[in-house]
Amino acid sequence: MLFDTEAQKLLSTPRIIFSMHIATVHGGEKKAHKLIQDKFANIRRYLVQEHIKLCERCAEKRARRETASGVVIRPLTVKDLNELGQVDPVNMQTFQDGNYRFLLHYMEYLTKFHVIRPLQRKPATEVANQLLSIS
Repeated sequence: MLFDTEAQKLLSTPRIIFSMHIATVHGGEKKAHKLIQDKFANIRRYLVQEHIKLCERCAEKRARRETASGVVIRPLTVKDLNELGQVDPVNMQTFQDGNYRFLLHYMEYLTKFHVIRPLQRKPATEVANQLLSIS
């Protein structure tokens, strides 16, 4: 008879966890485990955690949360020097040096090498000419 009781206990534990998890409206392992502790004994937290991992609705909720930002992060792979860089024109009009009112800051991605060039104006043609002289 002890075996039947133990088997019944094993069969009823998932039902208890499931019902308490539903009672917390898929609230998570801490809420479900607290509710289980208030009503039952000897149901470990890891069992609740494993059940919540198998819950389809909670898995959908986790998937939505992970992709909510919509940002896909991929590492940039660079093989050659000056293949990829970052350009920032810096406004220095309050500290101008003669006719030079802007700085062109270029950072090469692979080596993080920085180049700073003075600019009199910042139209695209002048910036492009300075970039060509850098590489």
